[in-house]
Amino acid sequence: MCDLLSLLSAKDAQALLQWANEQQARVILVGDTRQLSAVEAGNPFKSLQAGGIAIAHLDESLRQQTQELKTAVALIAQDKIVEGI
Repeated sequence: MCDLLSLLSAKDAQALLQWANEQQARVILVGDTRQLSAVEAGNPFKSLQAGGIAIAHLDESLRQQTQELKTAVALIAQDKIVEGI
């Protein structure tokens, strides 16, 4: 499992996927195209999505323990920053 794939460069992502293919391993890519991107060249997570890779969306955050925090995070995720704060 590769957490925060958006931080992985194209070169490193290619190496990871090549290794997984050789090992016949399953790769689960987790990230957010709206968050930070890799310091090195490339944005493989965004490119893979644009290329048609199957994706799933998480629509519930389990980190926030109170309804107030859940609402704030949901608003910020919808780009309603002022309301979320």
